[in-house]
Amino acid sequence: MAQQIHPTAYIASRAKLGDNVSVGPFAVIENNVVIGDDCQIGAHSVIQPYVKLGNGNTIHPHVVLGDLPQDTSFKAETVSWLMIGDNNVFREGFTAHRSSKENGETRIGSGGFFMNNSHVAHDCSIGNETIFANNVAMGGHVEVGDFAIIGGLSAVL
Repeated sequence: MAQQIHPTAYIASRAKLGDNVSVGPFAVIENNVVIGDDCQIGAHSVIQPYVKLGNGNTIHPHVVLGDLPQDTSFKAETVSWLMIGDNNVFREGFTAHRSSKENGETRIGSGGFFMNNSHVAHDCSIGNETIFANNVAMGGHVEVGDFAIIGGLSAVL
């Protein structure tokens, strides 16, 4: 199936979109982004540079992926990554930042369900089949294993 890009969406010239990707109204996909096959990008979502998104991910409205780390020592010219596996669901307002280290990675596995307004900070490693309830916040450098369920309003540092 062909890509379905809403006419108000912005797709940068050096962004790579897989097959059967849909992009909703007013979504922004920057340069140096790779989006796998069968992904759905919701309205008003923003995917910043240096994000690799696997296949079959669902991005709900107002999600921000790959923004700069909230680390006061981070230099904006640093090339670092947000790496996301396959078949995740990111509900409205979810955010995840790329690594704070040159060529470093913030990692999110596959098969996760991230409820509204949850956050994964720089340099975290999130396992497969995880569930983050509403407003869960992971501080920088946190590791979460496979099959973890984290209850609403939890913060991990």
